[in-house]
Amino acid sequence: MTLGMPLSDRAFRAFAREEPHIVVELLELVAPGVVPRARRVSPRRVDDPHLDPPRAMDADWVARVGKTDVVHVECQGYRDETFLERLFRYHLSLVLRYPKRRIRTIALWVIRPPPEQRLLRSRCAPRLDDGGGAVRRDGPGAPCEPGN
Repeated sequence: MTLGMPLSDRAFRAFAREEPHIVVELLELVAPGVVPRARRVSPRRVDDPHLDPPRAMDADWVARVGKTDVVHVECQGYRDETFLERLFRYHLSLVLRYPKRRIRTIALWVIRPPPEQRLLRSRCAPRLDDGGGAVRRDGPGAPCEPGN
């Protein structure tokens, strides 16, 4: 007799919550270093497995391009220390909405971005991710000097 997926999932979850050290030992075999050996995971450290969907967010512009891509543009006209975190949350939400499409997120600044939020793409600076999905600042005449 084989267990159906729902039953096997429930059995694993119940067992893993009560005996997290077994999961840690399994992870040491299949993914060494994910849980450092010096760290212990007790049953009270196992989190609630229910994953709530992210709260509703409104991106500035999202378009499906062809059958494989999605382009997301976020326009930023004021200094916001949380902008890159918000941009990343938008990007991840689009990845979840369109799991079979490549998501390209572009930050369009209408002011000079703070130094810690600048990512260059020009002939002088490599792309962060040639496979798409990189957050970057670019455009015609993007300067090559560091810090611009």
